[in-house]
Amino acid sequence: MEAEANRFSSDLLLPPYLVVPKIVRREPCIDLVSDIGKSLIQASQPPPFV
Repeated sequence: MEAEANRFSSDLLLPPYLVVPKIVRREPCIDLVSDIGKSLIQASQPPPFV
């Protein structure tokens, strides 16, 4: 818990051009998880009538 807070505060001390790539690097994983979640939701719903 404390280590997490220390890492976060050290991120705040870094210049933005170093912090932003870190955030961007985390994003694809979040996108992937939400994409999987969306496809699971769509798969569990019956297809709409056309």
